[in-house]
Amino acid sequence: MTQPEFSQSPHAQDGSPNREPVRVVVTGSRAGVTSTIHLLYSRGFGHPDLWSPLLRTPAGDQLYSVFTRWITRSGSQIE
Repeated sequence: MTQPEFSQSPHAQDGSPNREPVRVVVTGSRAGVTSTIHLLYSRGFGHPDLWSPLLRTPAGDQLYSVFTRWITRSGSQIE
């Protein structure tokens, strides 16, 4: 299996039917979400500036942030 091609650009969608967004969501307290984002970045995943601003959950008791990567598919397989 080949690895997917990722783009971290927030404007990566080009209208191609072979591209799709994959989203990662981190939910918790302000400290928990921000420290997790920085931990992921220290391990090579997603610069903190590319995550969404902190948002409140619908219940309002926690915060969350979303990171979107665009992947390119080849046929029925993800590249």
